[in-house]
Amino acid sequence: LPAAIATAVSLGGAGIFGSTIPEKTVVDVFLASPTAKTSIRSLDFLLSCISLPHSCVTDAVRDEVLELLMKNLSSPDGELRQLCLHSMLLILPLLGDQVTQVKQENGLSFQALVSTLLEAEQQPDSLTHYKDKLNKLERTEWSRVAEVLEAVPSLALVPVHYYLGLLYTNFTLLWAPLASLLATHGSGLPSSTFWPVFLAKLQAAGRDVQEQMVELQEGRQEGRRTDHINYRNQLWGLMASFPAVAEARNRDLVPLFLDTFMQGEYVTIR
Repeated sequence: LPAAIATAVSLGGAGIFGSTIPEKTVVDVFLASPTAKTSIRSLDFLLSCISLPHSCVTDAVRDEVLELLMKNLSSPDGELRQLCLHSMLLILPLLGDQVTQVKQENGLSFQALVSTLLEAEQQPDSLTHYKDKLNKLERTEWSRVAEVLEAVPSLALVPVHYYLGLLYTNFTLLWAPLASLLATHGSGLPSSTFWPVFLAKLQAAGRDVQEQMVELQEGRQEGRRTDHINYRNQLWGLMASFPAVAEARNRDLVPLFLDTFMQGEYVTIR
């Protein structure tokens, strides 16, 4: 269904909503398949065409959509991250003044923070654009945006999810700055807020590595662009930047290391 809607949208344009495809159907399809690029693209097109507020985006739907879009920011797919950030910018005004209030000397509101991340995502990963991209990312460092994030606590992890997604980049010059930015949020956010997201990504990275190892053994690596082994290693190395948080979570980390590395990957590669 997401692919069918995306095709209909591409052929019929904005006029297709309401007449051929009910607006609520597009939203429901996204909620049912929130990680499918076709459903995200259709949602983004819908939000770009309709006037908000709209009956298809109730307060409950708004909050659920924003949360799902935020979680998608940790995807390795740059185009998907860009669609999610753009969709968030279209919905955020429904939250009211809390997203437009500027509370920091750097002049960022929450809406401007999301816009800054989108601008950074739109910059190519290249030496030519490296400085501009880095300048935009550094504007979202924890000490600069802490009060802004406190104003919208349900979306306080937007930068963290985005850093985790951008860290998949093969542009190695970004790895160290991204690690530093992520460390500032890991140390600044409450551990109970930050750790579940980071741990879930560690666990997912371990599963991705296991899948990649199987593909390597079976000679099915053609076309793979994401180096999950490197990504997993970066996540483990990152914890040295927020040791107090990591050391308090040994009960999570030790079994994860033993199960995903020692009993799986290590046995395969030795």
